[in-house]
Amino acid sequence: MGSSGLRFVLAFRASRYGAIIKMRQIHQIFFNAITSYGATLCRSIIAFSLVPYVVTRIGAESYGVLLLAISAMGMVVLLGMGLSKAVTKNVSGAVAKSEVGLVNIIYSNSLVWFIAIGLIGALSAVLIGQHFSDLFPEVSPALAREGRLAMFIIAGAILVCLVGDAWKGLLAGVQRYDIINAAGCLQSGVRAICIVVYFNLANPTLLSAVVIFSLSYVLERICFAAACYKVIPELRASSALVSRLGMRMIAGFATFVVIGTVANLLISHLVKFLIGRSFGLTELTNYGIALTLMVFANAMVRSFANVLMPVASKYHAVGDGGTVGKLFI
Repeated sequence: MGSSGLRFVLAFRASRYGAIIKMRQIHQIFFNAITSYGATLCRSIIAFSLVPYVVTRIGAESYGVLLLAISAMGMVVLLGMGLSKAVTKNVSGAVAKSEVGLVNIIYSNSLVWFIAIGLIGALSAVLIGQHFSDLFPEVSPALAREGRLAMFIIAGAILVCLVGDAWKGLLAGVQRYDIINAAGCLQSGVRAICIVVYFNLANPTLLSAVVIFSLSYVLERICFAAACYKVIPELRASSALVSRLGMRMIAGFATFVVIGTVANLLISHLVKFLIGRSFGLTELTNYGIALTLMVFANAMVRSFANVLMPVASKYHAVGDGGTVGKLFI
């Protein structure tokens, strides 16, 4: 076979291999999208079923305080989402170039950011708890005491969950949304079972609900951590890998995402505090139930966009702009 024939055969094999790789990527996209939609539907059904049960057992006013506690954590987690997406973007690019060392650099620097934001968020929750009676003066003294303790419990959950979001970003970066979605469904299922069992065996209270909710979020992050070290066995965090350049690399894209996140935060979480303060915690419960329907629709739309992000970042990292354009089309 001549040199031109050999070049043709090699080019054909390379193009065929590239086609196989892209076909596998397409299958991965659809698999991740299906699992994301399924997990969103599963978690929403559990949430819709659980809300009336909890409201009936602890009362509308106490459930309003529970919503405030969850929203306090939700606000911080939303801000941390910008960091998580920055981890996803950078890790997917590093994986595309087979740079495991860069993955560890991204991981080490992101942990510093997550711990910092977690500490700020936890301190904010403690301050809200400390001044709970001043923020919601219409609440009875007994419920105000429970509300203060609920915020203190949530403060600890915030710190743990923010650090855990680093592992979630890593899993998304290697396109393991099946693990992320499975952990989310496990979290919702265990939470629902624990609440129903405990509320039937013991006296249902606001604080017991807050503890169960907090532990379910921690369980989800433990699943992220275990899966991360299983999927990426070379994963290591080291203070020696932390640098100003690495911190800026994470913060750059994270700042861009946070701009959009702040709008979401204002709509979905801060409004709850305003409604609770202005109209009372019972009205906040009614608002929270209605908001759950809107969040479900938003999550269904956002699921597919989240799946596409690491794929686009991977092809962008290797300079394949044409495939990135096709993904958006």
